[in-house]
Amino acid sequence: MIAKRVKTVAKNPTGNPEPASRPRQCRRLLAILLFSLLSIPAFTEIQAGDCRNGEAAKRLVLIIDDMGNQLLRGQRALQLPGRITYAIIPYTPFGRQLAEQAAHVGKEVMLHAPMSNLQDLPLGRGGLTAEHSKHEFRTTLAAALEHVPQARGINNHMGSELTQRRQQMAWLMQELRSRAMYFVDSRTSERTVAATVAAEFNVPHLSRHVFLDNERSREAIEERFAVLLGKLKQEPLAVGIGHPYPETIAYLEETLPGLKEHGIELAFVSDVLQPRATFQTPGGKPSYSLTSTPCLAM
Repeated sequence: MIAKRVKTVAKNPTGNPEPASRPRQCRRLLAILLFSLLSIPAFTEIQAGDCRNGEAAKRLVLIIDDMGNQLLRGQRALQLPGRITYAIIPYTPFGRQLAEQAAHVGKEVMLHAPMSNLQDLPLGRGGLTAEHSKHEFRTTLAAALEHVPQARGINNHMGSELTQRRQQMAWLMQELRSRAMYFVDSRTSERTVAATVAAEFNVPHLSRHVFLDNERSREAIEERFAVLLGKLKQEPLAVGIGHPYPETIAYLEETLPGLKEHGIELAFVSDVLQPRATFQTPGGKPSYSLTSTPCLAM
């Protein structure tokens, strides 16, 4: 049913639907997806307290990356309803302000740590690379964390090169373990070892399933969100990453309010992680198709 709906959207010859029809179209897609999800058996409990009436909750972790470069877009993203986690790039013009505002309105904050990539894209201040000595690496990371003191954990910004390097990931996990922080592997490379090393160092961690908005059209975002919800057919948890693009935020503004009544809970990263315990996203491997590579353009 999901695949059939996605195919229909992809073939829409008119592009984006008329503005007046968008909320109705969004609600119809969401109803189809959630009817399918609710027809499956109850899942295994993730943590104590997650079950209601003998049935485990389906939990959706949403992370909004690349916060800090655009104030108005960032503030609109912070107004999204529910338990959403925001990843702040250090040293950005509005990073401190948005982190403070996120904490003030009860949202969760992560450091979106720039890491070296295979495309040699510029990292900006605070970037972590394989050229750093261990001391330089840890000092750079510590300074970035001081810039975002509200952070409960970190995820990688880019990082397709660095997350393949076991030594640097070990330095990273040592620092996170000493600070009782978690790690989310954005999985920008199919060869990442970051989550594996996090487990070895007993750092609480998650791995991304789906990027929502590599392509910034409404139809593409709708398709990726369908894939994300589809993960909940086999797994108790799904992890999605988006960006503060107007198209993404508009779609989520319409879609998120309808989740809870259908038994899907938004959860902070910290909600699904036990302190000092490893936690891998259950089930199959995340997608590494081209449509799961983060879009860097704002």
